[in-house]
Amino acid sequence: MTYAGSEHHLRILKESLRRNSPRFWNRWRQNHPSVRPDLRGVVLAGKWLRGFDFARTKFDAAILERTDLGGVHLEYASLREATLRYANLSGVHAFRANLNGANFYGATLAQGDFRIASCLETTRLVHANLTGANFSHAKLVGAFLTEADLTATRFDGADLSDVDLERAILDGTSLLGTTLRRAIVSGAFIRRVQTDKNTDQRSLGLDVYVLWERRMGNAIEFTDTDDIRLAQFHDVVEEHGSIASLITACSERVVLILGRFTPQRKRVLDKLAEALTKRGKVPVIYDFPSPKDREISDTVRFIAGMSQFIVVDLTDALSVPLELQATIPDLMIPVLPIIQSGEPAFSMFADLQRRYSWIQPTVSYKNAEQLVRRVDEAIIARAKDAADQLRKQRAAAARPPVSVMRARPSRRS
Repeated sequence: MTYAGSEHHLRILKESLRRNSPRFWNRWRQNHPSVRPDLRGVVLAGKWLRGFDFARTKFDAAILERTDLGGVHLEYASLREATLRYANLSGVHAFRANLNGANFYGATLAQGDFRIASCLETTRLVHANLTGANFSHAKLVGAFLTEADLTATRFDGADLSDVDLERAILDGTSLLGTTLRRAIVSGAFIRRVQTDKNTDQRSLGLDVYVLWERRMGNAIEFTDTDDIRLAQFHDVVEEHGSIASLITACSERVVLILGRFTPQRKRVLDKLAEALTKRGKVPVIYDFPSPKDREISDTVRFIAGMSQFIVVDLTDALSVPLELQATIPDLMIPVLPIIQSGEPAFSMFADLQRRYSWIQPTVSYKNAEQLVRRVDEAIIARAKDAADQLRKQRAAAARPPVSVMRARPSRRS
């Protein structure tokens, strides 16, 4: 597209660029506050534009490829169909900007303010870096964020319907009240995303299949889910043989923590979980509601089966006996009981310890601080020793049976 903006506005910008300073342009903007600069179709590829005030400027169809716009004011600006490939827009102020159809391939938008911005339909943010950017209440319906880095990006209240998030990175991404209906999330890295009851996750696309119908021709179908956290799990499970690797990985790091969850007891377990996390473990405190259509014992048994070991706090326990009965008899996993000094364990626990060798001797602790100080010796080291012992028992049980012929005593002549 040829230049379609104001020649007068372009001359003022060029003079400011010639002086290698934004002052000339910004002074003109201050003296003419009612003027909306028109730079449609301008070519500024590779230019250094930091410090320029481009609020409300028309950049439609502009060529801003590899341009440095770091920290620039673009509030209410229009960049429709603009080319910003590999441009730097880190820390940019683009509140209510119109980005419809713009191409941000490989661009850096980190820490930028894009609240209530419009990025509809053909806006391309492929391979873009949006780390820490704020897109709250923005409209990104149908936008392309394929392989984009969305680490700590905020999309609170935004509309991401039909957006393409294939192979994108969503680490610590905030999706509170976000509309994600029909978004494609296949192959995305999803970790610590924040959602709430107002997050619309219906019909998220996991896999794309092209089917051939005699009457319709080719038709596209999606395998979908209604929870974005399941997308990455689906990718892992679908790959042949990877479920075994997943279970192995979990059994080397996950620690199930059982106990009483009154405020006082929960503080102790939270301190313990924090200490285990610092030592490379992934503690799971079972203080959340059971999944729909699953009983408490089913959920505990499932998590226990994926764990390296189980820590059970017997202090003032209520549901712990039921949870232990659901896991201990069937799962040979080290169980490390702990109890606050002076508190009695429930009456049947001694019988469980005698019956199942993988339940370790009970460790008493005075308070949470003492428990944390002793976590290496009292929990982690003992869990490792117990796991080694169980490994030897399994190896012994797996030995091939002795042949009857080999077991028969030899005849004496």
